[in-house]
Amino acid sequence: MNNLPTQKPSISWSYNVDMSSSNVYDKYSKPYEEQLQRTIRLQQQAHKFAEPDNQNFEEAVDCFTNFLIQSWSLRDWLMQSGFDKNELEEYVNNDKYLILCKDMANHQKHQKITRYTPQNDFITGEVVMGVTTPISKSWDPFSQKSFFGIMAWNIGKPVDVIEVIDKCVESWQQYISKK
Repeated sequence: MNNLPTQKPSISWSYNVDMSSSNVYDKYSKPYEEQLQRTIRLQQQAHKFAEPDNQNFEEAVDCFTNFLIQSWSLRDWLMQSGFDKNELEEYVNNDKYLILCKDMANHQKHQKITRYTPQNDFITGEVVMGVTTPISKSWDPFSQKSFFGIMAWNIGKPVDVIEVIDKCVESWQQYISKK
């Protein structure tokens, strides 16, 4: 015997949005602006981890990974907003920080890049530390400061993740401002 109800239950949704001061749906004049602003907010959050300690490694890597993936996604938002794909690809391929962002985002998202040949060959601590991220706590002997660095063979030294994040935002803003 079938005890299932014969009619679908009715579900009503209610949204409580205060639209008296401004229309929240008109906040951004162009679709990509939402993603650009998200990227900038994530950049600001990443700066909390400018100085690593032994307690914040995983939280920092999560924050950096989120930034890199969202920053790289801005490329798709720009194309959906009418930017020329070929011109955008050329710009990205001539910017070492956006290339690093692209490769890191895809590495962190998929663990192994198989759809294209990355321009960065990452060094992971998989064997030593049991993690697969190329982000590690690094030391600059000249400034005598520790930082979170991205380890890539072709660069030859750890690149400060905060520097990469700042340069990515700067590069995206420069590209957009030229259009």
